[in-house]
Amino acid sequence: MKTKIGIIMCDRYKVDVIVGTHPIPKKYLEMHTNLGTWNNSAWKPFTAPTLSNEATRASYD
Repeated sequence: MKTKIGIIMCDRYKVDVIVGTHPIPKKYLEMHTNLGTWNNSAWKPFTAPTLSNEATRASYD
């Protein structure tokens, strides 16, 4: 299943979107949490493998 952002990245930047290759950086998690981006349950399969723990997320900032 392609997400809207995956389609944009593929079409506009000609790059494939691969989910789960590294943890979500802390700053991105905070931004998307504040925006409510990932509140929809459809995001759970994409975000779950990349949430890891706070220390790991912070190291990717």
